Parts: sequence; structure tokens; C-alpha cells
Amino acid sequence: IEVENEIADGKFNAKNVAFIQCVGSRNDKVSYCSRVCCTNSLRNAISIKLADPTANVTIFHKDIRSYGFREEMYRKACEVGVTFLRYDEAAPLPAYDGNAVTAFDATLGADVSVPVDCVVLANGIAPAREEKEVIAKMLKIPISKDGFYFEAHQKLRPVDFATEGVYVAGLAHWPKHMDECIAQGSGAASRALTVISKEFLTSEGIVASVNETYCDGCGVCEGCCDYKAITIIETDGGLKSNVNAGLCKGCGCCVASCPSGAMEQKGFKNSQIIAEVDACLDFPVGGE
Repeated sequence: IEVENEIADGKFNAKNVAFIQCVGSRNDKVSYCSRVCCTNSLRNAISIKLADPTANVTIFHKDIRSYGFREEMYRKACEVGVTFLRYDEAAPLPAYDGNAVTAFDATLGADVSVPVDCVVLANGIAPAREEKEVIAKMLKIPISKDGFYFEAHQKLRPVDFATEGVYVAGLAHWPKHMDECIAQGSGAASRALTVISKEFLTSEGIVASVNETYCDGCGVCEGCCDYKAITIIETDGGLKSNVNAGLCKGCGCCVASCPSGAMEQKGFKNSQIIAEVDACLDFPVGGE
């Protein structure tokens, strides 16, 4: 970003420039690709060469990942004279001694040293994990192993969470380019409009319900609800569970976990299930 700003302001005047890719990503601690780094380096390298064709620009990379139609930027960089040096993915980052950058060239099979007067590091994108975990606990939404929010379904519900009314977009979901962030943000806004544009919210028919006579407010059901549909409230009879029918998905976890048998599921109440079992047992074996 600093180099891009200097180029835009016309203040960049380095003659020998080295871009080092995958700094802080695609390593033992961060295994994923940050996606935007290669494209940004290609764009800046092209700008430097167009402004000063005599400049020596070298990109040290594990492999160039210019996603989609951004592959044209790679071809353009080759045409304007940008040099690409590929170092092995398992090798350490190229070394810089203040005058030159040295790396093992996987193509030549030997160390190559490039004199430079400017080094640009392409840092990877890492999530603010602690902040995300606080929000995840508050909204009951999942986090992937890499620290990004995890959608309900990658193809069928790409901007939804399992928690009703909560949507994801942009870098909170995964490293992506600005146009992808805008597209996903528009999708999330559209999904939100399907809810807020209605005068009334129609809940699921099969939802959990509480028999306050048996409920002692222990909170077991609240802890096991993945959709944050249950809260413990203070009533005249003491602490009791309260079900938000608009959030409940009728999964039945709270019913199965309730130690006092106070939670029941509409359509699958204990009396209904027992009546069904009795009817089955009363039916003659082998049919009529």
C-alpha cells in the first residue's frame, strides 16, 4: 500500500525494485493464500515499468496466483520487462542484506542475488482472531480453522450463517479482491432485504416450546442451542427458559438435553410421540 501510494503521488523513484511474495502466508503457521498479494504486486510492478522503462523490477515468488481474468496482468508484466524469480515453497524467504536480495532460483537450481535499492514485502492477510471470537460467541456463528467466519453452505447459502438474520461478506469471510467484496456485500444486503422488507416474520412450524411448570431455569438448553434462540429470563416463578420462535430451527437439541423434561417440540411433543408408539404397538403384527 505504501508503494502504491508513492507511485500514485509520483514520489517513487527507485531504480532497482524487488517484490517478495508470500510474506506471512503459505507457511507452517498460515497455510492459505491471501489471494490479493500477487495481483497488487503485478499492478505496482507494471506501473513502475511504465513510468520508467529503465527500472529493474524483480518479483520473488513461490508461484504467481493472479486469479481469474487478472492473468492478463501477469502477461502484461512479462511484456513490459518485469523479471520473475521462483523460489521453492519449502525454502525460507529470500534474504536481504541491505544491498541485494538473495534467493534460491528453482528454475536455475542455484542461488541468485539481485542488487536492489527498494524492497516491497507482500504481506499476507490474517484475521483478528480474538475480536472475531468475541463476535462469534455473541452471534453464535462458526469460525473456520483459519480464523475466518464460516458460511452455512458454500454453494446454496454463501452469505448466510446458520443463525437466522446474520450474514457475512468481504474479508470477514475470506481474503478476496474489492470487486468480490462488493458482489458478496450486495448479496448479503439482498438477503437481509428478504427479511426486513416483510411486515411480519413467519417462523418455522416445528419449534421448541417450554413447559414453565417443569422448567427450573438451569440454562442447559441455552448453552446447547446453535441458533441462540433460547434465553433465560426472570419471571414471577423464578428463572425460566424462553424460546424465540423467529430464531428457532426446530433441531430438537434443547429437547434432548433438558434434564427436567420441560422442553418440548411442537409437532413432536411427548404426548404425541407416546400416542404414536401406543398406536403402533396396538396394531396387529403382520397387519390385518
